[in-house]
Amino acid sequence: MSLFKKSVAVFDNYDADAFQSLHHKDFIFYRDEETNLKQHCEVMNKLCKDPNFHPLKNAELIHENEYTLEMRWEDNGEIVTNLSLKKDGLYWKAMVSRTPIKN
Repeated sequence: MSLFKKSVAVFDNYDADAFQSLHHKDFIFYRDEETNLKQHCEVMNKLCKDPNFHPLKNAELIHENEYTLEMRWEDNGEIVTNLSLKKDGLYWKAMVSRTPIKN
């Protein structure tokens, strides 16, 4: 199963350990600031307490191969693009950009 499909599935019935298992131990997330795996999991675990939170429910797979994963979705009037580098088949380095939707 692709990392994209595993990622979508983990949010169908969120499990903190399953989420963490999709990430390499050296994972780093880049957004407005750099966060490590522990910090990233803490944020996601808090967000996932809301049963309606499923950030990838409407995600579109743009591209995935052995080295990268790019996915995109709409959220609160923005286009969200997640670009990840993979190591050992897991998320290793990831960054997200949010671009307002122009009407």
